[in-house]
Parts: sequence; structure tokens; C-alpha cells
Amino acid sequence: TFTPTPTFTPTPTATAFPVTAYFTAISDGKTVTFTNLSTGADSYIWDFDDGEQSLDIDPVHKYNVGGSTYYFDVELTAYGPGGSDTYVMHDLKIVGAIID
Repeated sequence: TFTPTPTFTPTPTATAFPVTAYFTAISDGKTVTFTNLSTGADSYIWDFDDGEQSLDIDPVHKYNVGGSTYYFDVELTAYGPGGSDTYVMHDLKIVGAIID
């Protein structure tokens, strides 16, 4: 009796899910804690719009401003197997290093 032997074994391929960048921000005194809610990503670049950047997942950032009111556009770019995505929080209001 003849028993056929397969010539190859199929290898399943991983599905790369789309990357979606998103975050929230909250202040505690003179620092802003950013919570990364991105999906499908494994690395991140934050731009705090004050000359500072971070590669942390959930960075804590201090804005060194005086008593005046300042507005910052904070940008998070998330990267993963499914690509990349950028989310910008426009007009993050900082008053004397306190978020509003």
C-alpha cells in the first residue's frame, strides 16, 4: 500500500493588526502624566511641543513654564507590525506648569 508523504507543511502567517494611536493626559501638581491607550503598537515616540521627546510607553513630563498660560500640541506616534499612526492632542493648556 502506498501512503503519500506531504512535501511541505504550511506555516500560518501572523495577522498584523492596524495601529491606532491615542492617549489621555492628567496633571498632578507640576507634572503631566500621559496614559497611552494605543492598540497594535510596540514602540512609541512622544513629542511634547516644548523641545522634549520621549520613547516611554506612559511618560510623565514637566512643562517648565512661568505663571503665564501656554498651549502645546502633544503628539504620539505609535509603531507596530501593522504600520504606524499619529494622534495629536491640540491646545493642551498649561498654566504655570499646571494642566487645565
